[in-house]
Amino acid sequence: MRATAKGSLLARAAVAVSVTTTMLTVAVGFVLVSGTLSASYFVSLLPGGDLGWTGWMVSLLVATAVAAPLMVVTVRRTIVENRRQLLDGTMSLPIGEPGAEGVTTAVNRYAAHLDVVPPAVRCHPSSTPLAYLTYRPTDPVVRTGAVDAPVLVVSEGLLSLLPERELDAVVAHELAHLANDDLRLTAWLLLPVFLGETMADDDGMIANMFDIVGQATCFVAALGVGVFTRGREFAADRAAAELTGDPSALAAALARLEEHADGRAPVDLRAHARALSAVNVAPTVGQGDTALHPPLSARIERLRSLSAA
Repeated sequence: MRATAKGSLLARAAVAVSVTTTMLTVAVGFVLVSGTLSASYFVSLLPGGDLGWTGWMVSLLVATAVAAPLMVVTVRRTIVENRRQLLDGTMSLPIGEPGAEGVTTAVNRYAAHLDVVPPAVRCHPSSTPLAYLTYRPTDPVVRTGAVDAPVLVVSEGLLSLLPERELDAVVAHELAHLANDDLRLTAWLLLPVFLGETMADDDGMIANMFDIVGQATCFVAALGVGVFTRGREFAADRAAAELTGDPSALAAALARLEEHADGRAPVDLRAHARALSAVNVAPTVGQGDTALHPPLSARIERLRSLSAA
């Protein structure tokens, strides 16, 4: 079986980086312009505060000095909270539960095959089928060098839904993401999404320009991230098929997940649905949401074509 074309993945990454950079620039620029306008009002109140070129430069410097650290702190808090939510309530794999021992065995086997550090495995109590990699809240917000392996989370719903052969294929898919460093790359690309989320009101309503720009940043940036993540999902599917030697196993797992999808994110993770959809083995916000995930039907069709090859 051929690996996914490297050129295709590089092209997707280039598009995603371009969109991410553009939206990050737009969001940061909007915050700085808003801060500059606010600072200019106070500068104009100072003695001799005629807003000439010097006054505007002072206003920009003040806005940058205040807004830049605030944006960094706020985005960092959002990312850390996102990771905390993804790990909140998780526990060690329950001994004796169907599939639990097989997951541990598969993680160690595929990690050795791919020459990566086996991730710690945690079990989420959700009845929604979940399988995703995530960093810990204490890990660096944006990773640049060699660090500890992330955590693989599987839910009780996944363990009870999938038979051992299909669980094995899902683990292979997640380990392929780890070997490809997809989680770190996605974390970088999601920065403007997190920034947009901090700008927009939590209730999703539009109350001011910050809400408009924040929601627009999230929407467009998610499309850019999706260009990358959709390609990486197909690549991880193909890698899992090669690792297991059984493309039909992952196809069957995805088909089963599609049948049991209710179109909603788990209640306890709904506030972080976009980030969860970016890392979970299948969309958690409904099968029509393909911004961050390719349609399951397309992934299943490709895997079945591999089986027939």
